Amino acid sequence: MMKGKHWIAVVTMSCVAALVLIAAALAQGEVADSSLASQAYAGSAWDNHEVTTEQGDGGRIVQHVSAQMPGFSVDELMERSYLVVSGTVVGKSNAFVVDPSDDKEPRFFTDVFITVDEVFRGSPAYADETAKTIAVRVEGGSGEFVATVNDATPAFDEGFRYLLFLYQLDDGTYYNAQGDHYYVVGVGTGAWEDTGDGTFASPCWQPDGRDCVTAEDVIAVATSAPAEPLPSISGETEPFAHVLTNDEQRAYEQDVVNTFRNGSSVSSEVHEGEGIKMGALGRLYWERVC
Repeated sequence: MMKGKHWIAVVTMSCVAALVLIAAALAQGEVADSSLASQAYAGSAWDNHEVTTEQGDGGRIVQHVSAQMPGFSVDELMERSYLVVSGTVVGKSNAFVVDPSDDKEPRFFTDVFITVDEVFRGSPAYADETAKTIAVRVEGGSGEFVATVNDATPAFDEGFRYLLFLYQLDDGTYYNAQGDHYYVVGVGTGAWEDTGDGTFASPCWQPDGRDCVTAEDVIAVATSAPAEPLPSISGETEPFAHVLTNDEQRAYEQDVVNTFRNGSSVSSEVHEGEGIKMGALGRLYWERVC
């Protein structure tokens, strides 16, 4: 059940404030490696994002997330990935609402189903063993009255093929609920679309200039990568998030609508440097961004 959270919240942390928190954490020894490389979270940039909530043209209340994606190279993506595969989008689930274990607002997510045709790293946890299909969870989706839109989420249109750099979480960090599903490393940075000419194209610029790769390139990188990916988290674990039931989702959406009917039209949240416990210290960590 939801924990009585308020939909309208304004949380603003300036870059200066974030730097103060980071410096304090370093001074107290909470982060052992100032380069952050050894403790880096597996690749998401959710501690560098802005959330704006407003009423859209279609009448839905839209929670718009603008995330800052890290500019990871193929090698950096590989070392952060629990699973690297190529495969084709065969469908999507209905959108559902996840209520996190912390005090953030619930958001819509969607599971994208990918039929795997080649595995470059790891062992897939198939959602459908016979069809060799995995579930990739992405932020975004629409209910009856409320929607979540994340600019960084890949389109994942049905029939399109991708090279995917994926990770899993073993606790409730970042809206994670229990289940065998994956997330894309770097929000969208780890989803490379098949160009149709034997290569996969990066969704953003590459620091090493390698904007397209072949399957052979990926195999070579996987062969030289560390045996174990960077840890998902460092620090205390979070309780798993809760996927709302249909009745809970209906009540949640109605609560959002009522809030806006009562005169609140826009809310904004800015998150910078929230990942101290994970070692991904906000903008300082993302030296290169898309």
